[in-house]
Amino acid sequence: MGFTRTLFNEPLLNSGHIVKAVTDIIDGEKPTAEEFIQNLVAVTEALDQAVTQVIDFISAKCLSHL
Repeated sequence: MGFTRTLFNEPLLNSGHIVKAVTDIIDGEKPTAEEFIQNLVAVTEALDQAVTQVIDFISAKCLSHL
């Protein structure tokens, strides 16, 4: 995402796409839907923590200080 933004001279912070989360589907012993939901819950929790850290880091800072 960052590379693509630089191609268009667009700052990453203006893109609205700073943090990304990906779920994995692993063919295990559980049905695919059940395994996907478990992975979705885990990635949602990780995304929640990451976004909180990003907000804490950028809050009250000027764009030039990031």
